[in-house]
Amino acid sequence: MRLKLGLHNGPAIAVTLNERLDYFGTTVNVASRLEGQAQGDDLIISEDVMRQPAVQRVLGENEVQVEMFKAQLKGFVNEEFQLYRIKLGK
Repeated sequence: MRLKLGLHNGPAIAVTLNERLDYFGTTVNVASRLEGQAQGDDLIISEDVMRQPAVQRVLGENEVQVEMFKAQLKGFVNEEFQLYRIKLGK
């Protein structure tokens, strides 16, 4: 089993339908597309997440490999995203 994760932050709409909480909006769509960029056993984070001081601190305190890359995401025409692939150091 290979774990694939995408992480993005921003505003979202939270709705309770049939006693179930669900989230909608651009932030949720970007996060979903980031997961699709993962290769397995890695975490893809957006530029917004990477800029956060707490994220920089955690990355600096741990043995991880960080690879920056750019990608176009489905549903975001003419928009290129700067992304970061995080893998545990080996």
